Amino acid sequence: MQTVKIQGKFFAWSEEEGLEQAAILTLQPWIKKTAMRYLPKALALNLELEDLMQAGNVGALNAAKSFRPDSDASFLTWANFRIVDEMQRLCRQRAAVSIDACPYEDDEMTPLSERMADPSDQAAGADAAIQASQLMSVLSKDEQKVVRLYFGLGGSGQAMPLEAIGIAYGVSGQCVSNRVSAALEKMESVD
Repeated sequence: MQTVKIQGKFFAWSEEEGLEQAAILTLQPWIKKTAMRYLPKALALNLELEDLMQAGNVGALNAAKSFRPDSDASFLTWANFRIVDEMQRLCRQRAAVSIDACPYEDDEMTPLSERMADPSDQAAGADAAIQASQLMSVLSKDEQKVVRLYFGLGGSGQAMPLEAIGIAYGVSGQCVSNRVSAALEKMESVD
């Protein structure tokens, strides 16, 4: 068993167990600070600080399990990547769910994601294509292309992962996620 120094304290590490979970307690101030950076975006998605903190704790647990003392990174650097990743994942999941929420209180209103889908029924498919075209008319050409790739509209019909779209555009998957979220917000504002 080895020990790892984190913020002046020593914690046990083993190949089987990873870093002892008590090390996560030392990260709580860092998790809260990081959560505060994402709070404005989270609040817009009806998430709270506690939700981000929980996601951060999941990231810290994953970091404690996967950390290797012989790596080039300190535990704080290792954990920070996983904490941020979990918070971003939570926001992306909430954003994806929010496109299924009706923008109006009318229960008979079709969610945005269904209005954009291409059903197998040809008549309904034509209607959906017209609706998607109307919704997407508020977007720039680049925004339209990113949304089409992300949802698999047109062409192959296969949705592309954020990372793959990012590679095509030379940006990160997070950047693509931000672009998709901004485009969806524009589209949801269409009456």
